[in-house]
Amino acid sequence: MVAVAIFAGSTLVSKARDSVTQLSYIQSLVQLCGDSGQFKNTSTPQDYVQWAQGKGMVPNGGWQPTAKLTRDILAQTLVQLYGLNTKKSGGDFVRTLQKEGIDVGESEDISRGGLIAVFDDALFLSRLGNVGHHKGSPHKPPHPPHPPKGGWHHGNDGDHGNSDNH
Repeated sequence: MVAVAIFAGSTLVSKARDSVTQLSYIQSLVQLCGDSGQFKNTSTPQDYVQWAQGKGMVPNGGWQPTAKLTRDILAQTLVQLYGLNTKKSGGDFVRTLQKEGIDVGESEDISRGGLIAVFDDALFLSRLGNVGHHKGSPHKPPHPPHPPKGGWHHGNDGDHGNSDNH
């Protein structure tokens, strides 16, 4: 229940059916991604927007920190955060996430409880480990190193066969 702990620590805690602002969504992602140390009590909404943009999250129409978080913005920005390709889903962000096993619900306005449900999903959380460490699809492994001039040595010279794990 990581997301519950994050929202419990927020001054914005209210009834689970209350809507979530785009700013509180970004602030929650900052915490889930482990980037809270980059922010202070004096950080502005624009600081959080810049963080989101730095992660590749730019919703259609741009960020509006005080506006309600909608299903479309949630889906679009999660697809962007994870570097998912929407072509197989005809550009539909919600369907793209569903194909990946992430359900953003049916309601147009995202409630606090709905966002917690997305954040507590095991597939959502497992993908966060890949965020910010790569560009492109999280499905692609990192490129293996190029062999040194003369090729790889497979003796007891310190090579533990790590190149075989790719």
